[in-house]
Amino acid sequence: MSKYTFTDLLEKKCFPFSKIEIPILQRDYVQGQKSKEDSEQINKTGFRFIDAIFESMKNGNPMDMDFIYGSVENENFIPLDGQQRLTTLFLLHWYFACKDFVGDELREKLELLSNFSYETRISSREFCSELCRLEKKFAIDEIPSKYIQNESWFFNKFKLDPTVSSMLNMLDVIHKLDSVANVSYEKLSLLQFDILNMDNFGLSESLYLKMNARGKELTDFEKIKAELEKLADDSKWEEGIAETEKFYYKADRMWTDLFWKNFKSLSDEAFLNFISEIIITCQTLKIENLETESGKQQVRKIQRLGSNSENLSVEDFTKDSFTRLKKILDLYSGNEKDTKNAKINFWEFCKKEKNFFRTICSVEDKSVVTYPVRGLFFAQNLYLENAEFSEESFSDWMRVIRNIAENATVDTVQTFKGFLNLIQELSAGCNDIYKYLSEHNVESNFAKSQVQEEIYKAKMIIKENSIKSLFCELEENPFCKGKLYFAFYCCDIDFKKANLDIELFKKVKSVFDDYFSEDDISDDFRVLLFTCGDNSFYQYWGGWAYATETIKRCCIKNTADLNGNFARIECAAWRKDILKEAVAKLLEGSKIEKILSEYKIPKNMPQWKRWIIKNPKELAKHCTKSHYFGITGDNKECYLYNGYQRPSSLDVCFKIPIK
Repeated sequence: MSKYTFTDLLEKKCFPFSKIEIPILQRDYVQGQKSKEDSEQINKTGFRFIDAIFESMKNGNPMDMDFIYGSVENENFIPLDGQQRLTTLFLLHWYFACKDFVGDELREKLELLSNFSYETRISSREFCSELCRLEKKFAIDEIPSKYIQNESWFFNKFKLDPTVSSMLNMLDVIHKLDSVANVSYEKLSLLQFDILNMDNFGLSESLYLKMNARGKELTDFEKIKAELEKLADDSKWEEGIAETEKFYYKADRMWTDLFWKNFKSLSDEAFLNFISEIIITCQTLKIENLETESGKQQVRKIQRLGSNSENLSVEDFTKDSFTRLKKILDLYSGNEKDTKNAKINFWEFCKKEKNFFRTICSVEDKSVVTYPVRGLFFAQNLYLENAEFSEESFSDWMRVIRNIAENATVDTVQTFKGFLNLIQELSAGCNDIYKYLSEHNVESNFAKSQVQEEIYKAKMIIKENSIKSLFCELEENPFCKGKLYFAFYCCDIDFKKANLDIELFKKVKSVFDDYFSEDDISDDFRVLLFTCGDNSFYQYWGGWAYATETIKRCCIKNTADLNGNFARIECAAWRKDILKEAVAKLLEGSKIEKILSEYKIPKNMPQWKRWIIKNPKELAKHCTKSHYFGITGDNKECYLYNGYQRPSSLDVCFKIPIK
């Protein structure tokens, strides 16, 4: 394979094309970046490379620069590997052309160099173009970067471009090395490389990346960042704003710092996840009619994006969502708002050691990012945007939204949209949510019963602030998890009236604290339920067990089972009344053992029920785990399943003795 020089490439001696164009999906030029160890020196890789070049030219020895890979697209040669080397060669040729030539010869050299261009950034492209219009012969004591920055065409925006900054640094290093080596333009012909046009070999970009050991494929985040920057520029979304406020500038600096601080080597993945989640929320809010074909397509798109952030494309962005993304990124950058979290329990929505910013960016387990979590993050953002932060008002706001998230169904794009609309409506009062709820009607119909409860609690808190701590404490109870409906039901309150017997509520809360604070209720409480109502609470669930030929029943699986079947607003009245009666028996502080011992057993009660009430400790021995038991069809015999969910026969069960 023939060797080529940079001039050969510019003159298209290898194969036909129009220009060399560094593509938008390439990294910035970094060989001229300043070293972190020495702010006066470029990075080690760039220094070794340029030092080797000058050593070669000074000694007159050819230097093999290895392969340049690329392909021709839209008549331009697009290098897929070799961007850094080609840019350094461009700078070398520009410097020595300006040093060694004048007049027509210089213009001829610069015109040839104008066939090299950048697409990574508009500013990079403009800078290269302006360089090729300069007609300057450098003196030995002139610093190229200072001269260039004094030119009328040089704007401050160029300083903000990492590629331009690196180019200026490299030109100064070239100038410094040449002041010692004193070589000429002709020596550049010693710098040679091989060219591989992948189109001629039928090689795909993915295959190239696999075969090139030095090649490092751009991350999905880097690709979307570059494409989004181009989209914003082409669409003039950032026209008229300062360069330091533009997407490209912040994405390479403070926003990247934010994600690096929180996720280190996984920062690109986290950044992409963050962008995806903001777009999911924006797109969901934008859906006008879920029943139209357009609406259904949007739902499918959101579902795909929710399953994998790699499905994100620039087509998903509008000017509004782009602006929103920038606003939220600014919100979390540089002011520690990424660590803000309300001082409340978010249960499964957010792990204690994390916060919603880190959860929403999750790179380890995407399944933790559910629709309720997205809604809670949206609520957090609205507060941080619109309210003057205080721990109390922030916690109040997030508590209300958490209560709604926990006690509503938010598991589809449709229900997610309803949740977001409600949050957006309530956010008008996020700075003092209890005052807002007590004074305003809520138009949204989403989670209406829970919203009605939140309004009632807000009115009571405004009326008597001391009750706020009671409400908040009981909301943390695992039986309630934000919903105090059943506690209010036990107090016979009317949601339409802001009235509450506070002393009675305290007693009810005490019962909940004593008996409903664990994942499972006590066996004593299960027995207590046999003394309430018509003594048949277990009829809330049933089936037929063929192996034992009994009607299969349950004495309440756990606390969640008790809540779901006896304490919800939608539960049948007879079930709620049974549990209410059990709570009422405990209000005066009597122990269950005493209540059972004093209970007057009805004359018509089956013997097996009598036995359970008189022998409460036996239930713990023979009706464990899921707490199943079986009753014969005539209701005369009962078999405790001894911990089995599906006993193989009556032989493995415990038969309650009947006198």
